[in-house]
Amino acid sequence: MNGLAANFAGSSQLQVPQNRWVAVRVIAMNCRRTICFLAALIPVASPAQDRCTVQGQADQVRIEREFSGQRPARGDKEAERTWSKNLNAALAAAAKRAEDCSRASKPAVAPAASARVEECLADVRRRTDDLNRRDRGRTLTLQEQTARRSEDERLLDEYMACTRNTKR
Repeated sequence: MNGLAANFAGSSQLQVPQNRWVAVRVIAMNCRRTICFLAALIPVASPAQDRCTVQGQADQVRIEREFSGQRPARGDKEAERTWSKNLNAALAAAAKRAEDCSRASKPAVAPAASARVEECLADVRRRTDDLNRRDRGRTLTLQEQTARRSEDERLLDEYMACTRNTKR
């Protein structure tokens, strides 16, 4: 009996396998099951990639493939510069198309929700302007600076909360 098993020989709560390779196999089997289960959940957890993203990636690969065949000879700096400029312009255009596609496919924000957000943001901006107007043109004491900083942080948190709570 090994030392660990001898320590717990009288205990019925803990059973230590006599062969440590049995324990290793059990752990490995559990890991395999977990990995297989998680791999099976991947399509469920993240639905098929956005059509616009897939098309954008395909365009990028196509453009890179086309331009790699047209690469100028090394040493011709002007031709390389022109080629690089054209490549970057084509990639930027493909990225813009993908961005426009994904923006167009997103549902529009409801007018009531948009009005609520704008009202909330306008209120926070108004209070920020009041704060700036109050402290303009004077030197603040240390206590006033501390209070101003905490008020600025609170207003920033409120501003972010306005944009975060939009319901689509």
